Amino acid sequence: MGIHHSDVVTIRFFRDARGRRIINRVTIIGSARPCRSLLVIGFLLLPAVRCLIRHRFRIVLRTPGLWVLRRIH
Repeated sequence: MGIHHSDVVTIRFFRDARGRRIINRVTIIGSARPCRSLLVIGFLLLPAVRCLIRHRFRIVLRTPGLWVLRRIH
């Protein structure tokens, strides 16, 4: 019986003066491939989240300033 590893991404963000969500901290457990290049401090949150969702991640926690996504296998 193999061990099942989950891919989890936590993203902390803030809203800038224009209301856009800007990433200010990222933690990756496992892999965020192929979206790693979008998970950068100072980048917009939504393109990164859209990429993760397209690659089988789902939002499991959404609070003000913090989203957690987990890949569904």
